[in-house]
Amino acid sequence: MSNLKSFLDPQSVAVVGASKDRRKPGNLILRNIMEGGYAGTIYPVNPGGGEIEGLTAYTSVAEVPTKINLVVIVLGRAHVEEALRQCIEVGASSVVIVTAGFGEGDEMGKAAQVRFKEMVADSGIIAIGPNTIGYINKEVDLFASFVNFPSWDDGPVALVAMTGIYSGAVVHELMSDPSQRFGIRLSIDIGNRIGLSELDLLEELATRADIEVLGFYIEEFDDARAFLARAAEVKREKPIVLLKPGRTEEGAQAALSHTGSLASDDAILDQLLQQHGIIRADDNEEFVSLLRTFSYCPTPAGRRVGIITYSGALGITATDAVVQAGLSLAELSPETSEKLNELAPDWQHVRNPADLWSAAEADPGRAARLCFGAMLADPSVDQLLFVLLALPNVDFEGMREVFADLRQQRPEIPIHVTLHGGLRGEWASRLEGLGIVVHDSARSAARAMAALATYTETRELLPSAHAHRVDPKAAPAAE
Repeated sequence: MSNLKSFLDPQSVAVVGASKDRRKPGNLILRNIMEGGYAGTIYPVNPGGGEIEGLTAYTSVAEVPTKINLVVIVLGRAHVEEALRQCIEVGASSVVIVTAGFGEGDEMGKAAQVRFKEMVADSGIIAIGPNTIGYINKEVDLFASFVNFPSWDDGPVALVAMTGIYSGAVVHELMSDPSQRFGIRLSIDIGNRIGLSELDLLEELATRADIEVLGFYIEEFDDARAFLARAAEVKREKPIVLLKPGRTEEGAQAALSHTGSLASDDAILDQLLQQHGIIRADDNEEFVSLLRTFSYCPTPAGRRVGIITYSGALGITATDAVVQAGLSLAELSPETSEKLNELAPDWQHVRNPADLWSAAEADPGRAARLCFGAMLADPSVDQLLFVLLALPNVDFEGMREVFADLRQQRPEIPIHVTLHGGLRGEWASRLEGLGIVVHDSARSAARAMAALATYTETRELLPSAHAHRVDPKAAPAAE
Protein backbone atom coordinates (compact mmCIF):
# COMPACT_ATOMS: atom_id res chain seq x y z
CA MET A 1 0.00 0.00 0.00
CA SER A 2 1.27 3.46 -0.87
CA ASN A 3 2.05 6.12 1.70
CA LEU A 4 -1.08 7.09 3.63
CA LYS A 5 -0.15 10.70 4.32
CA SER A 6 -2.55 12.13 1.74
CA PHE A 7 -5.33 10.09 3.31
CA LEU A 8 -4.64 10.69 7.01
CA ASP A 9 -3.27 14.24 6.66
CA PRO A 10 -4.91 15.72 3.56
CA GLN A 11 -4.31 19.32 2.57
CA SER A 12 -7.80 19.53 1.06
CA VAL A 13 -11.10 17.75 1.61
CA ALA A 14 -14.20 17.70 -0.61
CA VAL A 15 -17.58 16.54 0.70
CA VAL A 16 -19.64 15.18 -2.21
CA GLY A 17 -23.24 15.28 -1.14
CA ALA A 18 -22.82 18.29 1.13
CA SER A 19 -26.25 19.55 2.04
CA LYS A 20 -27.83 22.75 3.30
CA ASP A 21 -30.16 20.62 5.43
CA ARG A 22 -28.47 20.43 8.84
CA ARG A 23 -30.19 17.13 9.63
CA LYS A 24 -28.54 15.25 6.75
CA PRO A 25 -25.23 13.39 6.99
CA GLY A 26 -23.75 15.49 4.17
CA ASN A 27 -24.17 18.60 6.29
CA LEU A 28 -23.10 16.93 9.52
CA ILE A 29 -19.84 15.72 7.99
CA LEU A 30 -19.14 19.13 6.51
CA ARG A 31 -19.75 20.90 9.81
CA ASN A 32 -17.72 18.36 11.78
CA ILE A 33 -14.75 19.00 9.50
CA MET A 34 -15.21 22.77 9.70
CA GLU A 35 -15.79 22.95 13.45
CA GLY A 36 -13.23 20.33 14.47
CA GLY A 37 -10.28 22.62 13.83
CA TYR A 38 -9.07 21.19 10.51
CA ALA A 39 -6.70 23.70 8.90
CA GLY A 40 -6.86 22.50 5.27
CA THR A 41 -9.13 23.67 2.46
CA ILE A 42 -12.73 22.41 2.45
CA TYR A 43 -14.88 22.09 -0.67
CA PRO A 44 -18.62 21.34 -0.44
CA VAL A 45 -19.88 19.59 -3.58
CA ASN A 46 -23.58 19.70 -4.46
CA PRO A 47 -25.26 19.74 -7.91
CA GLY A 48 -27.13 22.89 -6.92
CA GLY A 49 -23.93 24.85 -6.27
CA GLY A 50 -24.40 28.07 -4.33
CA GLU A 51 -23.16 28.36 -0.78
CA ILE A 52 -23.26 25.81 2.06
CA GLU A 53 -22.28 26.72 5.63
CA GLY A 54 -20.60 29.86 4.33
CA LEU A 55 -18.44 28.00 1.80
CA THR A 56 -18.69 28.07 -1.99
CA ALA A 57 -20.31 24.84 -3.18
CA TYR A 58 -19.15 23.25 -6.45
CA THR A 59 -21.47 21.27 -8.70
CA SER A 60 -18.99 18.39 -9.14
CA VAL A 61 -15.48 17.38 -8.08
CA ALA A 62 -14.35 18.25 -11.63
CA GLU A 63 -15.32 21.87 -10.95
CA VAL A 64 -13.12 22.17 -7.85
CA PRO A 65 -10.25 24.47 -8.90
CA THR A 66 -7.38 22.61 -7.22
CA LYS A 67 -6.28 19.00 -6.70
CA ILE A 68 -8.27 17.27 -3.96
CA ASN A 69 -6.46 15.04 -1.49
CA LEU A 70 -9.51 13.50 0.17
CA VAL A 71 -13.09 13.12 -1.08
CA VAL A 72 -15.90 12.08 1.26
CA ILE A 73 -18.86 10.66 -0.67
CA VAL A 74 -22.20 10.80 1.08
CA LEU A 75 -24.79 10.27 -1.67
CA GLY A 76 -27.72 7.99 -2.40
CA ARG A 77 -26.63 4.51 -3.44
CA ALA A 78 -27.47 5.02 -7.11
CA HIS A 79 -25.06 7.97 -7.43
CA VAL A 80 -21.98 6.59 -5.65
CA GLU A 81 -20.39 4.81 -8.61
CA GLU A 82 -20.38 7.90 -10.81
CA ALA A 83 -18.96 9.99 -7.96
CA LEU A 84 -16.16 7.47 -7.44
CA ARG A 85 -15.44 7.51 -11.18
CA GLN A 86 -15.16 11.30 -11.13
CA CYS A 87 -12.78 11.16 -8.15
CA ILE A 88 -10.51 8.84 -10.08
CA GLU A 89 -10.69 10.95 -13.24
CA VAL A 90 -9.68 14.19 -11.46
CA GLY A 91 -6.80 12.44 -9.69
CA ALA A 92 -8.05 12.63 -6.12
CA SER A 93 -5.64 10.89 -3.77
CA SER A 94 -8.13 9.17 -1.51
CA VAL A 95 -11.84 8.63 -0.97
CA VAL A 96 -14.22 7.75 1.86
CA ILE A 97 -17.55 6.21 0.77
CA VAL A 98 -20.01 6.72 3.59
CA THR A 99 -23.09 5.34 1.81
CA ALA A 100 -24.38 1.92 2.92
CA GLY A 101 -26.34 -0.76 1.04
CA PHE A 102 -23.60 -2.54 -0.92
CA GLY A 103 -21.77 -5.68 0.22
CA GLU A 104 -24.09 -5.94 3.19
CA GLY A 105 -27.19 -5.35 1.02
CA ASP A 106 -28.96 -6.94 -1.94
CA GLU A 107 -27.44 -8.51 -5.06
CA MET A 108 -27.35 -5.17 -6.87
CA GLY A 109 -25.42 -3.61 -4.02
CA LYS A 110 -22.99 -6.52 -3.82
CA ALA A 111 -22.30 -6.34 -7.57
CA ALA A 112 -21.69 -2.58 -7.32
CA GLN A 113 -19.21 -3.13 -4.48
CA VAL A 114 -17.27 -5.60 -6.61
CA ARG A 115 -16.99 -2.92 -9.31
CA PHE A 116 -15.87 -0.33 -6.73
CA LYS A 117 -13.11 -2.63 -5.55
CA GLU A 118 -11.89 -3.15 -9.12
CA MET A 119 -11.97 0.59 -9.80
CA VAL A 120 -9.96 1.31 -6.67
CA ALA A 121 -7.40 -1.40 -7.43
CA ASP A 122 -6.94 -0.28 -11.04
CA SER A 123 -6.59 3.42 -10.20
CA GLY A 124 -4.47 3.16 -7.05
CA ILE A 125 -6.73 5.58 -5.17
CA ILE A 126 -6.75 5.04 -1.40
CA ALA A 127 -10.26 4.16 -0.22
CA ILE A 128 -12.31 3.11 2.78
CA GLY A 129 -15.96 2.08 2.81
CA PRO A 130 -18.61 1.84 1.62
CA ASN A 131 -20.76 1.63 4.76
CA THR A 132 -18.57 3.72 7.07
CA ILE A 133 -18.90 6.76 9.33
CA GLY A 134 -15.45 7.85 8.08
CA TYR A 135 -12.47 8.53 10.30
CA ILE A 136 -10.94 10.92 12.81
CA ASN A 137 -7.31 11.97 12.92
CA LYS A 138 -6.88 14.03 16.07
CA GLU A 139 -3.29 14.85 15.14
CA VAL A 140 -4.59 17.24 12.48
CA ASP A 141 -8.05 17.79 14.00
CA LEU A 142 -9.78 16.14 11.04
CA PHE A 143 -13.24 14.85 11.95
CA ALA A 144 -14.30 13.29 8.65
CA SER A 145 -17.31 11.62 10.25
CA PHE A 146 -21.03 12.28 10.53
CA VAL A 147 -21.05 11.45 14.27
CA ASN A 148 -21.02 14.62 16.33
CA PHE A 149 -18.68 13.90 19.22
CA PRO A 150 -19.12 15.94 22.44
CA SER A 151 -15.35 16.21 22.87
CA TRP A 152 -12.27 14.26 21.90
CA ASP A 153 -9.31 13.36 24.10
CA ASP A 154 -6.06 12.90 22.22
CA GLY A 155 -3.84 10.04 23.27
CA PRO A 156 -1.78 6.98 22.34
CA VAL A 157 -4.58 4.66 21.11
CA ALA A 158 -5.52 3.86 17.50
CA LEU A 159 -8.85 2.19 16.72
CA VAL A 160 -9.57 0.37 13.44
CA ALA A 161 -13.06 -1.01 12.84
CA MET A 162 -14.50 -3.07 10.00
CA THR A 163 -18.08 -1.92 10.34
CA GLY A 164 -20.47 0.92 9.65
CA ILE A 165 -20.93 2.94 12.82
CA TYR A 166 -19.37 0.83 15.59
CA SER A 167 -16.37 3.04 16.24
CA GLY A 168 -18.55 6.14 16.24
CA ALA A 169 -20.91 4.78 18.88
CA VAL A 170 -18.13 3.38 21.05
CA VAL A 171 -16.03 6.53 20.98
CA HIS A 172 -19.06 8.78 21.46
CA GLU A 173 -19.92 6.90 24.66
CA LEU A 174 -16.31 6.96 25.81
CA MET A 175 -15.85 10.68 25.19
CA SER A 176 -19.16 11.40 26.93
CA ASP A 177 -18.06 9.74 30.18
CA PRO A 178 -17.16 12.17 32.99
CA SER A 179 -14.12 10.09 33.93
CA GLN A 180 -11.95 7.20 32.75
CA ARG A 181 -11.75 8.48 29.19
CA PHE A 182 -8.59 7.55 27.33
CA GLY A 183 -7.08 9.41 24.43
CA ILE A 184 -7.45 8.24 20.84
CA ARG A 185 -5.21 9.66 18.12
CA LEU A 186 -6.79 7.79 15.19
CA SER A 187 -10.18 6.14 14.75
CA ILE A 188 -10.67 4.65 11.29
CA ASP A 189 -13.80 2.82 10.20
CA ILE A 190 -12.86 0.83 7.08
CA GLY A 191 -16.45 -0.28 6.47
CA ASN A 192 -16.86 -2.96 3.80
CA ARG A 193 -13.17 -2.65 2.87
CA ILE A 194 -12.97 -1.98 -0.87
CA GLY A 195 -9.49 -0.51 -0.43
CA LEU A 196 -7.56 -0.21 2.79
CA SER A 197 -7.50 -3.40 4.83
CA GLU A 198 -6.71 -4.05 8.47
CA LEU A 199 -3.23 -5.18 7.39
CA ASP A 200 -2.57 -1.91 5.54
CA LEU A 201 -3.46 0.06 8.65
CA LEU A 202 -1.47 -2.24 10.92
CA GLU A 203 1.58 -1.51 8.77
CA GLU A 204 0.93 2.22 9.01
CA LEU A 205 0.35 2.21 12.76
CA ALA A 206 3.42 0.08 13.39
CA THR A 207 5.63 2.91 12.15
CA ARG A 208 4.08 5.71 14.22
CA ALA A 209 5.77 6.70 17.47
CA ASP A 210 2.64 8.54 18.63
CA ILE A 211 0.59 5.31 18.63
CA GLU A 212 1.25 2.95 21.55
CA VAL A 213 -1.88 0.77 21.75
CA LEU A 214 -3.82 -0.75 18.83
CA GLY A 215 -7.45 -1.83 18.86
CA PHE A 216 -9.07 -3.75 15.98
CA TYR A 217 -12.74 -4.66 15.51
CA ILE A 218 -12.76 -7.15 12.63
CA GLU A 219 -15.73 -9.18 11.39
CA GLU A 220 -13.74 -10.97 8.68
CA PHE A 221 -10.01 -10.97 7.96
CA ASP A 222 -8.84 -10.10 4.48
CA ASP A 223 -5.84 -12.36 5.08
CA ALA A 224 -5.72 -13.66 8.65
CA ARG A 225 -2.34 -15.36 8.40
CA ALA A 226 -0.61 -12.28 6.97
CA PHE A 227 -2.25 -10.02 9.53
CA LEU A 228 -1.37 -12.24 12.49
CA ALA A 229 2.21 -12.77 11.32
CA ARG A 230 2.75 -9.01 11.14
CA ALA A 231 0.80 -8.42 14.36
CA ALA A 232 3.10 -10.83 16.20
CA GLU A 233 6.02 -8.57 15.27
CA VAL A 234 4.23 -5.30 15.99
CA LYS A 235 3.01 -6.44 19.41
CA ARG A 236 6.61 -6.59 20.62
CA GLU A 237 6.41 -2.80 20.79
CA LYS A 238 2.66 -2.13 20.94
CA PRO A 239 -0.08 -4.26 22.52
CA ILE A 240 -2.87 -5.24 20.13
CA VAL A 241 -6.42 -5.84 21.34
CA LEU A 242 -8.80 -7.60 18.93
CA LEU A 243 -12.58 -7.85 19.05
CA LYS A 244 -13.74 -10.47 16.57
CA PRO A 245 -17.47 -11.23 16.91
CA GLY A 246 -19.38 -14.07 15.29
CA ARG A 247 -18.42 -16.77 17.80
CA THR A 248 -21.82 -18.43 17.44
CA GLU A 249 -23.58 -19.58 14.29
CA GLU A 250 -26.21 -16.92 14.88
CA GLY A 251 -23.55 -14.25 15.37
CA ALA A 252 -21.83 -15.33 12.17
CA GLN A 253 -25.09 -14.94 10.26
CA ALA A 254 -25.58 -11.49 11.78
CA ALA A 255 -22.09 -10.49 10.59
CA LEU A 256 -22.93 -11.68 7.09
CA SER A 257 -25.95 -9.39 6.96
CA HIS A 258 -24.07 -6.51 8.59
CA THR A 259 -20.98 -6.06 6.44
CA GLY A 260 -21.29 -9.04 4.10
CA SER A 261 -18.59 -10.84 6.12
CA LEU A 262 -18.15 -14.59 6.17
CA ALA A 263 -17.23 -16.09 9.54
CA SER A 264 -14.12 -18.19 10.11
CA ASP A 265 -13.77 -21.13 12.50
CA ASP A 266 -13.67 -19.47 15.91
CA ALA A 267 -11.77 -22.23 17.72
CA ILE A 268 -8.99 -22.09 15.14
CA LEU A 269 -8.89 -18.31 15.35
CA ASP A 270 -8.52 -18.50 19.13
CA GLN A 271 -5.64 -20.93 18.69
CA LEU A 272 -3.91 -18.65 16.19
CA LEU A 273 -4.37 -15.56 18.37
CA GLN A 274 -2.80 -17.33 21.33
CA GLN A 275 0.13 -18.49 19.20
CA HIS A 276 0.73 -14.95 17.98
CA GLY A 277 0.27 -13.24 21.35
CA ILE A 278 -2.73 -11.12 20.36
CA ILE A 279 -5.17 -10.21 23.15
CA ARG A 280 -8.78 -11.03 22.29
CA ALA A 281 -11.70 -9.26 23.94
CA ASP A 282 -14.91 -11.18 24.53
CA ASP A 283 -17.30 -8.29 23.99
CA ASN A 284 -17.48 -4.56 23.48
CA GLU A 285 -17.24 -3.72 27.19
CA GLU A 286 -14.08 -5.76 27.57
CA PHE A 287 -12.64 -4.31 24.36
CA VAL A 288 -12.92 -0.78 25.75
CA SER A 289 -11.71 -1.92 29.19
CA LEU A 290 -8.58 -3.51 27.72
CA LEU A 291 -7.76 -0.51 25.55
CA ARG A 292 -8.10 1.70 28.63
CA THR A 293 -5.96 -0.66 30.70
CA PHE A 294 -3.14 -0.84 28.17
CA SER A 295 -3.17 2.94 27.68
CA TYR A 296 -3.10 3.63 31.45
CA CYS A 297 -0.93 0.85 32.87
CA PRO A 298 2.70 -0.24 32.66
CA THR A 299 3.37 -3.88 31.86
CA PRO A 300 3.68 -5.92 35.07
CA ALA A 301 6.49 -8.27 36.02
CA GLY A 302 4.18 -11.20 36.66
CA ARG A 303 0.80 -12.58 37.73
CA ARG A 304 0.90 -12.03 41.50
CA VAL A 305 -1.90 -9.77 42.73
CA GLY A 306 -2.33 -7.90 45.99
CA ILE A 307 -5.94 -7.17 46.96
CA ILE A 308 -7.11 -4.52 49.44
CA THR A 309 -10.81 -4.51 50.16
CA TYR A 310 -13.30 -2.70 52.40
CA SER A 311 -15.64 -5.71 52.24
CA GLY A 312 -14.84 -9.29 53.14
CA ALA A 313 -17.53 -10.55 50.78
CA LEU A 314 -16.29 -8.46 47.85
CA GLY A 315 -12.74 -9.51 48.69
CA ILE A 316 -13.73 -13.16 48.33
CA THR A 317 -15.44 -12.60 44.98
CA ALA A 318 -12.41 -10.63 43.80
CA THR A 319 -10.13 -13.49 44.86
CA ASP A 320 -12.24 -15.94 42.87
CA ALA A 321 -12.12 -13.66 39.84
CA VAL A 322 -8.36 -13.25 40.09
CA VAL A 323 -7.68 -16.99 40.37
CA GLN A 324 -10.21 -17.88 37.64
CA ALA A 325 -8.44 -15.42 35.33
CA GLY A 326 -5.20 -17.35 35.72
CA LEU A 327 -3.61 -15.00 38.24
CA SER A 328 -2.48 -15.74 41.79
CA LEU A 329 -2.56 -14.02 45.17
CA ALA A 330 0.78 -12.54 46.18
CA GLU A 331 2.35 -14.08 49.29
CA LEU A 332 3.03 -11.06 51.47
CA SER A 333 6.22 -10.65 53.44
CA PRO A 334 6.10 -10.70 57.28
CA GLU A 335 6.92 -6.97 57.24
CA THR A 336 3.92 -6.18 55.04
CA SER A 337 1.61 -8.34 57.14
CA GLU A 338 2.79 -6.58 60.29
CA LYS A 339 2.05 -3.13 58.84
CA LEU A 340 -1.39 -4.21 57.61
CA ASN A 341 -2.26 -5.52 61.07
CA GLU A 342 -1.17 -2.38 62.94
CA LEU A 343 -4.59 -0.80 62.52
CA ALA A 344 -6.65 -4.00 62.69
CA PRO A 345 -8.61 -4.98 65.82
CA ASP A 346 -7.11 -7.72 68.00
CA TRP A 347 -9.56 -10.32 66.73
CA GLN A 348 -8.63 -9.82 63.06
CA HIS A 349 -5.62 -11.14 61.21
CA VAL A 350 -5.16 -9.23 57.97
CA ARG A 351 -3.59 -11.01 55.00
CA ASN A 352 -4.05 -11.05 51.23
CA PRO A 353 -6.82 -10.22 50.38
CA ALA A 354 -6.56 -7.55 53.05
CA ASP A 355 -9.95 -6.65 54.58
CA LEU A 356 -9.49 -3.13 55.96
CA TRP A 357 -13.09 -2.27 56.81
CA SER A 358 -12.52 -1.97 60.55
CA ALA A 359 -9.41 0.18 60.10
CA ALA A 360 -11.08 2.33 57.44
CA GLU A 361 -14.21 2.86 59.51
CA ALA A 362 -12.12 4.01 62.48
CA ASP A 363 -9.86 6.37 60.52
CA PRO A 364 -10.17 6.08 56.72
CA GLY A 365 -7.41 8.55 55.90
CA ARG A 366 -4.84 6.93 58.18
CA ALA A 367 -5.81 3.42 57.05
CA ALA A 368 -5.37 4.37 53.40
CA ARG A 369 -2.02 6.08 53.90
CA LEU A 370 -0.48 3.28 55.95
CA CYS A 371 -2.01 0.15 54.47
CA PHE A 372 -2.24 1.03 50.79
CA GLY A 373 1.43 1.93 50.67
CA ALA A 374 2.46 -1.16 52.63
CA MET A 375 0.76 -3.50 50.18
CA LEU A 376 2.18 -1.69 47.18
CA ALA A 377 5.70 -1.75 48.62
CA ASP A 378 5.72 -5.53 48.99
CA PRO A 379 8.16 -6.97 46.39
CA SER A 380 5.90 -9.96 45.77
CA VAL A 381 3.08 -7.77 44.38
CA ASP A 382 3.06 -7.45 40.59
CA GLN A 383 -0.36 -5.74 40.34
CA LEU A 384 -2.59 -4.15 42.94
CA LEU A 385 -6.40 -4.31 43.10
CA PHE A 386 -8.44 -2.07 45.40
CA VAL A 387 -12.03 -3.22 46.04
CA LEU A 388 -13.42 -0.17 47.80
CA LEU A 389 -16.77 0.82 49.25
CA ALA A 390 -17.52 4.37 48.13
CA LEU A 391 -19.52 5.27 51.25
CA PRO A 392 -19.71 8.47 53.31
CA ASN A 393 -18.41 6.85 56.51
CA VAL A 394 -15.10 5.84 54.88
CA ASP A 395 -14.71 8.98 52.79
CA PHE A 396 -11.82 11.30 53.60
CA GLU A 397 -10.07 14.40 52.34
CA GLY A 398 -6.85 13.83 50.48
CA MET A 399 -7.87 10.61 48.72
CA ARG A 400 -6.48 11.81 45.41
CA GLU A 401 -3.17 12.70 47.04
CA VAL A 402 -2.93 9.21 48.57
CA PHE A 403 -3.36 7.54 45.19
CA ALA A 404 -1.04 10.04 43.50
CA ASP A 405 1.64 9.14 46.04
CA LEU A 406 1.07 5.43 45.35
CA ARG A 407 1.48 6.04 41.63
CA GLN A 408 4.82 7.77 42.30
CA GLN A 409 5.95 5.21 44.87
CA ARG A 410 6.07 2.32 42.40
CA PRO A 411 5.17 3.58 38.90
CA GLU A 412 5.98 0.17 37.43
CA ILE A 413 3.04 -1.48 39.23
CA PRO A 414 -0.40 -1.40 37.56
CA ILE A 415 -3.10 -0.18 39.95
CA HIS A 416 -6.73 -1.25 39.47
CA VAL A 417 -9.82 -0.16 41.40
CA THR A 418 -13.42 -1.27 41.69
CA LEU A 419 -15.83 1.04 43.48
CA HIS A 420 -19.13 0.10 45.09
CA GLY A 421 -21.56 2.56 46.62
CA GLY A 422 -23.29 5.87 46.09
CA LEU A 423 -20.08 7.91 45.92
CA ARG A 424 -18.67 5.81 43.07
CA GLY A 425 -18.79 8.61 40.50
CA GLU A 426 -17.25 11.15 42.86
CA TRP A 427 -14.43 8.83 43.89
CA ALA A 428 -13.75 7.89 40.27
CA SER A 429 -13.42 11.57 39.38
CA ARG A 430 -10.79 12.01 42.13
CA LEU A 431 -8.64 9.36 40.47
CA GLU A 432 -8.85 10.98 37.06
CA GLY A 433 -5.51 11.55 35.36
CA LEU A 434 -3.48 9.33 37.70
CA GLY A 435 -3.14 6.33 35.38
CA ILE A 436 -5.34 4.20 37.63
CA VAL A 437 -8.03 2.05 35.99
CA VAL A 438 -11.48 2.03 37.58
CA HIS A 439 -13.26 -1.17 36.55
CA ASP A 440 -16.95 -1.98 36.66
CA SER A 441 -16.42 -5.30 38.43
CA ALA A 442 -13.81 -7.59 39.92
CA ARG A 443 -14.19 -9.86 36.90
CA SER A 444 -13.42 -7.01 34.53
CA ALA A 445 -10.42 -6.03 36.63
CA ALA A 446 -9.12 -9.60 36.81
CA ARG A 447 -9.41 -10.14 33.07
CA ALA A 448 -7.61 -6.86 32.43
CA MET A 449 -4.82 -7.81 34.84
CA ALA A 450 -4.53 -11.19 33.15
CA ALA A 451 -4.29 -9.51 29.74
CA LEU A 452 -1.46 -7.30 31.00
CA ALA A 453 0.39 -10.32 32.38
CA THR A 454 -0.16 -12.30 29.18
CA TYR A 455 1.21 -9.44 27.14
CA THR A 456 4.33 -9.33 29.32
CA GLU A 457 4.85 -13.07 28.83
CA THR A 458 4.26 -13.14 25.06
CA ARG A 459 5.47 -9.80 23.74
CA GLU A 460 8.91 -11.11 22.76
CA LEU A 461 7.67 -14.43 21.41
CA LEU A 462 7.16 -15.14 17.72
CA PRO A 463 5.16 -18.23 16.73
CA SER A 464 7.13 -21.18 15.47
CA ALA A 465 6.61 -21.93 11.79
CA HIS A 466 6.21 -25.62 12.68
CA ALA A 467 4.16 -25.42 15.87
CA HIS A 468 0.44 -26.10 16.12
CA ARG A 469 -0.24 -26.75 12.47
CA VAL A 470 -3.88 -26.29 11.50
CA ASP A 471 -5.91 -27.34 8.50
CA PRO A 472 -5.44 -24.50 5.96
CA LYS A 473 -8.93 -25.13 4.63
CA ALA A 474 -10.36 -24.36 8.06
CA ALA A 475 -7.98 -21.58 9.04
CA PRO A 476 -9.33 -18.04 8.66
CA ALA A 477 -7.92 -16.39 5.56
CA ALA A 478 -9.21 -14.40 2.64
CA GLU A 479 -12.78 -15.40 1.88
